[in-house]
Amino acid sequence: MRRPAAIRLIIVVASLSIASAAAPDGPRAELSVEFGADGKCAVKASGEGVHAEMTYTPPASAGASGEFRCAVPPLPAGRAVDVRVLLAPGARPAGSGTPPLTWIDQEGRWRGSGSVDAVPEVIVVPDYFGPAAVRARTQWRVGFAGAGVVLAALAFLVARRQRN
Repeated sequence: MRRPAAIRLIIVVASLSIASAAAPDGPRAELSVEFGADGKCAVKASGEGVHAEMTYTPPASAGASGEFRCAVPPLPAGRAVDVRVLLAPGARPAGSGTPPLTWIDQEGRWRGSGSVDAVPEVIVVPDYFGPAAVRARTQWRVGFAGAGVVLAALAFLVARRQRN
């Protein structure tokens, strides 16, 4: 009986050691990104020994891609980053994005936040009103309606068979 308990203890200790080794203990950086209605984004990076501000204008074809995309200024490697994203008024995220963010709607604007262990090269947020997201929602609705029709047909056939 002691052997399985010892193995469990070793697994727990090893897991905690790996988790603590994976989390950077150094200074954290904060990255704020604000997307404008014109597709531009303003990026501010701050933290211990870090200060950068830039405005990024994506190529003209980026608007048709169905996502908000913003380059991130280079920051020192090995630094954990707190990411804050603010979408333009009327814009809405279609998913968590890259890096994964948690989204909330505040006063008509969507705000995303998250923490990552490494500095991302780019922030990507799928657009709820973009072609890929609209197509995915349409396919889901058609599939759901088709499944409903199939279930109704099966119920009709079973009921008809029971009568005979």
